[in-house]
Amino acid sequence: MIKYLTLKNHKALNSVNLNNLGHINIICGKNNSGKTTLLEAMCDEKKIGIGKELVGPTDWLLSLFKPMANRYTRPAPSISMKWFHDFINNEIACGKIWFSDKREEIDKQIKESIGNHNPPNSFGPNTFKFDNIFNTFFQKNIDFFKPILIPPKRKLDFKTDIILNQEVTPAGQGLLNKLFFLKNQDLESYKTYKTYKKIYETFEYITNSKFNVVPNTDNMIELFYKSDTNWINAEACGLGLTDVLIIVTVLNVFENKVVLIEEPENHLHADFQKRLLFYLTSIKFKQFFISTHSSIFLNIDIIDKIFYCQNNAEITITDQTTKSEIFNALGYSITENIVADILILLEGPTDIPVVKEMLKWVDIGSHHNIKYWPLGGDIMASLDLSVFAERNNVFALIDSDPGSKSQRTRFARNCKKNQIYCKKLNKYSIENYFNLEVLRKIFPQQIPKKVKKLLPLESVDAQIGFKKKNKTIKSRNYQIVKEMELEDIKGTDLEIFLLDIKKYLLNI
Repeated sequence: MIKYLTLKNHKALNSVNLNNLGHINIICGKNNSGKTTLLEAMCDEKKIGIGKELVGPTDWLLSLFKPMANRYTRPAPSISMKWFHDFINNEIACGKIWFSDKREEIDKQIKESIGNHNPPNSFGPNTFKFDNIFNTFFQKNIDFFKPILIPPKRKLDFKTDIILNQEVTPAGQGLLNKLFFLKNQDLESYKTYKTYKKIYETFEYITNSKFNVVPNTDNMIELFYKSDTNWINAEACGLGLTDVLIIVTVLNVFENKVVLIEEPENHLHADFQKRLLFYLTSIKFKQFFISTHSSIFLNIDIIDKIFYCQNNAEITITDQTTKSEIFNALGYSITENIVADILILLEGPTDIPVVKEMLKWVDIGSHHNIKYWPLGGDIMASLDLSVFAERNNVFALIDSDPGSKSQRTRFARNCKKNQIYCKKLNKYSIENYFNLEVLRKIFPQQIPKKVKKLLPLESVDAQIGFKKKNKTIKSRNYQIVKEMELEDIKGTDLEIFLLDIKKYLLNI
């Protein structure tokens, strides 16, 4: 899947970066904020740059460079290989991301490094050409990113002539003939009848209805729906059923791995939206970019990323990892968070994926409606917690950062006043519970060997030397915790916090 993407030069869009992309990526914002513009730009290969992070081991990159190095005796291949090895490892240590549309800039940086190599100027800046390396480096991601856009205005013919080779479009054109063709194939055929069966079963799961495509006496085919006991002509039914049928059919008949969907909630009941979203999450071999106004598609427990669009003469986009800010911007009520089985208050947005993953370790899964609310760091002491007063489903987790001791003390006191469960961790922050070996795996060659263990009451960033470089591990919290297991926090107060939540959920 694509993890980094840059979009540029389309309508009011100058340049935006979409970083740390996941399986399900949501783009939201008010009307005319630029959501459609972003999706349109993704469909134009001239307006995108696909990013890929440089990570070790580097053997495959060195093997690509080795034939070029071996062409020369001056400089000796050993000198060339050492230079390229040092350059690549330095890029990795700096956490560099190469973008497919920045090849000239990368090439320039590589050639500039030649002059700084020891011995200096042992070969000229134009000695080597790196096109082959760039092509190999980006090719897999470029081949993957062939997006298909399902537009918001979707229309399916309810009756049409039989034209089995009719062109099929993501908006719905030709899909009725496609369904009729798939239905009337060999029952054992994988790419034909079995595709139809999958579409049929998925449609029934999402809508609790059935569909059928049948010929009439005029040698035409017609679409019917059945929600209760009778089959009804599709023309007499709501548009929601047809929208679901179009989306599900497109997902199954088009082979594109990247799917862009504009406003999938159109005409759909809330329950339909939830089931559609669950279905999208089950398709692991595709990556989704979805523009929406629906709060259902902003469920951070299910989707991976939320981007918020704004258009003030120029389109900008911000990465929103929590729903509370987005709800306020879109006009939703804070009660969206309160109607959950449980609400967990955490110090910041980067703590959310950590706690969410750790709850899976104690067998708390997606069948529970759990909402998360970031407290906003040091401003937590001034937050009005009265909205949660006398609710026994609110749990707060704070750390022991001594720099904000007074704020945490006031917050804990406020929690007690409003009868809110509050656990203060014994360690500096939630990152101090991370496994050091996992950190070395995520940040190869960046953590000093002299660091043998993480001290409980000192910032992890400071201990591993990141603070001096103005870097932080927080942006990689989700990746780190995915490599850990319950045994890493066994017997700690953080495990107690998780078990207290589990105990509550098992008793509601």
